[in-house]
Amino acid sequence: MAPVRSLIDRSVETWGPIAGLVNYAAITRSLDFFDVDPDGWRRLFDVNARGSFFAMQHAARSMRAAGGGSIVNIANIAGKGWAGASNIAYANVISGVHRASDGVVTFRGTDITRMKPHTISR
Repeated sequence: MAPVRSLIDRSVETWGPIAGLVNYAAITRSLDFFDVDPDGWRRLFDVNARGSFFAMQHAARSMRAAGGGSIVNIANIAGKGWAGASNIAYANVISGVHRASDGVVTFRGTDITRMKPHTISR
């Protein structure tokens, strides 16, 4: 995840140690269960799960070196089995974001908070 590492490194070089991270980036599209293919699933996983995890990891390194910080992971409630998910692959991948947040609730002075918003529509 070189782009994530580069973003965190440039931020630290420019502004100093990271005190907080709001992790809220995701992609999806409406797909029927039978229309999900390996490439589409991999793209969802790479952006949603890997991107969130490695942003959390790299930011936490900076926070640990500075004595602590706070990370807020915002991941759709679809990851908890919400029936309104855009597709089953998205829900599956987002559940990984929830699990990663649960696994590192407090890591050496870095607090992890997880939020689960519903889909917002007009």
